[in-house]
This record gives sequence, structure tokens and C-alpha cells, in this order.
Amino acid sequence: MDIASIVTLAKDNWESILAIWGAAVALATVIVKITPSQKDDAFLAKVVAVADWLSVVNPKAAKPADVQSAKTEILPADKA
Repeated sequence: MDIASIVTLAKDNWESILAIWGAAVALATVIVKITPSQKDDAFLAKVVAVADWLSVVNPKAAKPADVQSAKTEILPADKA
């Protein structure tokens, strides 16, 4: 199996891959909350940190300066 076929396989099944990843993290979260050990908590925190880093929707990410300082002006309907 060459790299091109792996990329094609990933592209064709991307939604399923993300669904399985999300389900695995959700299941791991439930298991971690049930168990008293702190080692599994630390491991799950690392997994969630990687998922946050890969996430498109990341509220912790810094916004570009031009987006933060952009001002929006609402014009009345007769001047638009």
C-alpha cells in the first residue's frame, strides 16, 4: 500500500475517521471519570490537548490582530 492510496483512503473516509475518533475520546472520558487513578486522567488530558490542537474550532487559539481590531459600522437603510 503506497502513500497515495493511504491519502485517498483517508480522504474518502474522513467523516467516519472523525466520528470514530470522537467516540473513542468520549468513551475514554467516561472510563477516566469512573476510575480513581490519576494516571489515566493525565493521559486523557494529553489526548484532548492533541485533539484541541488539531481542531478547526478552537476557542483558545489567538485571533489575528486585524480581526480583533476590526470595527463594524452599521449604516441606516437609506444610506446603504
